[in-house]
Amino acid sequence: MQHGAYGDRLAASFRLSEPPTLTSHTAGGARMAATELARDEPGYGFTAPIAAELAYLVGLQLRAVQQHELWLDGRAVAVKPITPGTTHFYDLERNPVAYLPEPFHPLFFYMPRAALAEQAEELGDPGIDDLRHTPGEFLADSVVHQFGLCLLPALHARNEVHQLFVDHVLLADFRAGSCRHRRRSRCRR
Repeated sequence: MQHGAYGDRLAASFRLSEPPTLTSHTAGGARMAATELARDEPGYGFTAPIAAELAYLVGLQLRAVQQHELWLDGRAVAVKPITPGTTHFYDLERNPVAYLPEPFHPLFFYMPRAALAEQAEELGDPGIDDLRHTPGEFLADSVVHQFGLCLLPALHARNEVHQLFVDHVLLADFRAGSCRHRRRSRCRR
């Protein structure tokens, strides 16, 4: 049984099925994944809640969305229109729910906090278990954008994708993204 907000489990929150998904894991065994979700029809509505867990979803937006809403812990969060190529973070401990009246197309990177802590320790910076971000904010992160674009062909490959490539890109994206957005545990909330 799958644990974690990626693949079919993440797609279920968006009432989608069988999304293109690539998975990898850290040396310590923490699972990481990239899941592409897309809907071309308008009028989607609310996403279903995602089970709370010690993890983040890092989204790379591949399509513009002018109108949308976001709730964290049952409270509305201010948002702006989504620009293609921008990145955003969702803390899965905060019960994110979105309202999406327009078509959407994100690529979500699943990042457990255990993987974040493991990578920080590998880089000689123990005590990091959180990502610095402003809920509802979309930012231009060229590294996450480029790694996401690298993975798109692999997500749609008709032949089996070489796992070494997936491991390399997911770990590199994870490491690059977490290095710029991480925060020490004593600074959390």
